[in-house]
Amino acid sequence: MKILIKRNLAKGEVTEGKLYIDDIFICDTLENTHSCLPVGSYPISIMKCKQYRRNIISVKSSVDEATQTNQCHKCKLKELVFSNTPMPRFCPQIKPGNGVYGRRDGSIIVGSRALFGCIISPRSAFDLLYERIRKNIERGKCVSLKIR
Repeated sequence: MKILIKRNLAKGEVTEGKLYIDDIFICDTLENTHSCLPVGSYPISIMKCKQYRRNIISVKSSVDEATQTNQCHKCKLKELVFSNTPMPRFCPQIKPGNGVYGRRDGSIIVGSRALFGCIISPRSAFDLLYERIRKNIERGKCVSLKIR
């Protein structure tokens, strides 16, 4: 399964793009311009995030240390965490959320573009994407992300 993000507009802190799976448009994306991943290809995995207390879509960047486990223990557990809470360190993930301002953790927010810098329906877009990735990984297929 090949996921492609085509970045099409960057202004200030916001970088907008479109996410495709096997050349079919799925949803829009938002990234923080100051912390977005460089153009290139990255492997995708699903791992248990300690901070969010759930499985997340993780993007393995060259900045990350290589880990063979499906569980992350690098962050301290916080008491109250919402989908818009930024990670305490650079940890690229594809996740739901409603904005990228102040988010310097390398996150890629998915949803439907309402206007510049604003995403709506992030949870439904994320759930659809998560299920597709999870099923492909369970079937033993390689899932990769390419950013242009």
